[in-house]
Amino acid sequence: YQRRVMGFTVRLVMSFLPSTVGPLVSLFLQPKDLLNVFVTSRDGAVLSLSDSLWRHLICAKDSQYLVRYPVRSVAGLRRLFFKTEHTYRPALEFDIVHMGNTYWTAKHLPEARYPKVAYLNSVCWLEITGEFGNVARGRYSAVWRCLFEDRSSANFDAMFKVTPEHGQECQKDAKKNDFSDLVGEGWVDLVIGEIVVTRDGGKVHWKIGPGGNPYWFGHWALDYAALVPIASDLDDAGEEDRFPDGLGTTAVPDGPAASDSVTSTHGNLRSQCILS
Repeated sequence: YQRRVMGFTVRLVMSFLPSTVGPLVSLFLQPKDLLNVFVTSRDGAVLSLSDSLWRHLICAKDSQYLVRYPVRSVAGLRRLFFKTEHTYRPALEFDIVHMGNTYWTAKHLPEARYPKVAYLNSVCWLEITGEFGNVARGRYSAVWRCLFEDRSSANFDAMFKVTPEHGQECQKDAKKNDFSDLVGEGWVDLVIGEIVVTRDGGKVHWKIGPGGNPYWFGHWALDYAALVPIASDLDDAGEEDRFPDGLGTTAVPDGPAASDSVTSTHGNLRSQCILS
């Protein structure tokens, strides 16, 4: 960082700051801005290789990520950070037909991740649609977090479908009483299947339908939808260490012109990052 002050050029170098400042500042940056820091200066490039930085950023999102995904390498930690950036969405942010009337309501329930969930009182027309944006490439398990309160909540037919803009979709066809064994089990992760996203930054479309249902059912709750990264994709399995959308391993040059060297080497990569 540099600016003109009273006719003099004043330059602030990150290496002059305490080592704890970099991770702290990073918490306030969007992923796109964070990548710009990494590819435009030598100090930023050094910071991007810090194991503690990525662990700090990941724990700020959800401390359970590092328990669920025991990643060993800095490359794996980076992939975990970017792959979990846009992977949860509350059910109330989806388009739910008949939401807000006597059929569907927003309700607080114990042990839910979000303050209010989508709660179904009773309906025979089931239709829910929504999408995730800016999803990083990779393999994911598509999951709905649900609560089946009583036998009525399993009394429906439905198609659960998750379709990436670029990649491989998954679909689960449910028939009446397929979920009977989940009744009374509390909040459960209903796995729809595995999807493959082949391009960074694309959308993933979600649907529960197809609409008309031969049965009335109710007392069903939806907390959120999630794309859970496949653990084997995050470990160092010999693949190229990549930032999203082709941002490759950050090299740290030496010498007095190191900062300019990083800028010229990686400057053309800045416009490739489409995460926001």
